[in-house]
Amino acid sequence: MIDVRAHAIRFADLWAIDPHQMVDEIYSPRIRMVRMSDPNRLIDGSDALHSVEDDLAARIPDHRHELVRVIADGPVACLETMVVAPVSTEYAPACVWWWFDAEGMVAAEVGWFDWSIRSHDARAAHGTMPPHASPQQRP
Repeated sequence: MIDVRAHAIRFADLWAIDPHQMVDEIYSPRIRMVRMSDPNRLIDGSDALHSVEDDLAARIPDHRHELVRVIADGPVACLETMVVAPVSTEYAPACVWWWFDAEGMVAAEVGWFDWSIRSHDARAAHGTMPPHASPQQRP
């Protein structure tokens, strides 16, 4: 049985202090991932994910995920987070869906993250939804 909550907490902790250790501990070496900031790009394997983490560290120094909510059902989980950039004091909402493999590693991930909608006000960014997904616009 996968302890998704513990896995999510470890993910958030490691992403803040050592994203390469996070890749090695959380993700399968065969990870297949849709890049959060660009849904047209596929990350295939942990080597590619290490490269993405290097790029992100250069663009958003000292970044971290603050977990807001974790929902899980068996080998599938959804993590609602807030990406925090302490150097620039900016915040942006994010969401990650995980599918675990038999070894308890994340084997597939689809995420959503749009750094362009970041805010300096954590209260304004926390828990907001993109306009195209707002409940008021649903039929």
